[in-house]
Amino acid sequence: MTTFSGADVQLLRDLAGAMSTGGDEIDGVRARLGAAVPALAWSGRDQQRFAQDWAGTFDPALAGVVGALRGASQTAQAEAEDQDVASSAGGAGGSGGGGGAGGATTGAAAIGGDVGASSGSSSGATTAAAGTTAASPTTDRYGHPTGDLSARYESRGDVATVSTGRNDPGGISYGTHQLATNRGTPEQFVAWSREHYPAAHEELQGLTPGTPAFADAWRSVAAADAEGFGHAQHDFIAEHHFRPGVDKIAQRLPGFTLEGRDPVIADVVWSSAVQHGPTGAGRIFAEGTAGQDVGAMSDADLVRAVYAERIRRFPNLSPRFRDEQADALAQLGVTP
Repeated sequence: MTTFSGADVQLLRDLAGAMSTGGDEIDGVRARLGAAVPALAWSGRDQQRFAQDWAGTFDPALAGVVGALRGASQTAQAEAEDQDVASSAGGAGGSGGGGGAGGATTGAAAIGGDVGASSGSSSGATTAAAGTTAASPTTDRYGHPTGDLSARYESRGDVATVSTGRNDPGGISYGTHQLATNRGTPEQFVAWSREHYPAAHEELQGLTPGTPAFADAWRSVAAADAEGFGHAQHDFIAEHHFRPGVDKIAQRLPGFTLEGRDPVIADVVWSSAVQHGPTGAGRIFAEGTAGQDVGAMSDADLVRAVYAERIRRFPNLSPRFRDEQADALAQLGVTP
């Protein structure tokens, strides 16, 4: 499949709209001609020949053009969504940069597409004040992956991380998985926390993401209960991104299941859903394994196929994806 890596997102969306409009206009012309042909006021062989040509050649050709334009429009729109996600993580590299409280983070990933988070970058991510403990992600209380395969590249696993938002289309981003202001995900988390983690809701409700007040409140929650805050962020991602990601992959890739797979495969799904959104994760798994029997693939081959597709689609993130693939294969005891 052709991709548009590095393309201008708005131009892609404009192109998608133009192709969709063009398809609709041609379809309208086709409908009018289709109604006019039977009403033509002539008879004989010429009329019969024209009617046959219309039914056998002209009408199918126009229908094909309409279908092609609409299909291309859908592809361009999907690619625009993917590029929007990738641009939020622009400049993300490998595992460099200091982690822990007070250090800069690099290699951050974006929750985007369907989900809407972003990434800190080496030029702008900052973590909590010194002394705040970075909590370990939730350890599969509901059968979910730990999420640390990707979290180490997003925020070094520090629940208190607040990025500066510089050079990041997602704007200022928060927490272990860098929930992005410009995508509305912090607001979603605050609303979700009312029922699931009231301590965060009490501190953050009524505050505007992207402001110093919100950042201070975020760090305050982390300082008071880093472990609980980390669990809450993890559970939010599991509910809103991981589970839908598994469903989208299964829809696009019949035969895919986590049953019988090494737990690292669930972490790869988690990473893909965080980075590309649930729909994007489904697309990447399906296209990365195209032509193969996914049920017969080894865990290592599945990891390689998924990361090869991620690198193909988003070459600007290839250093981070290569490092993450190496980490996943290491967990399988396989040399990259």
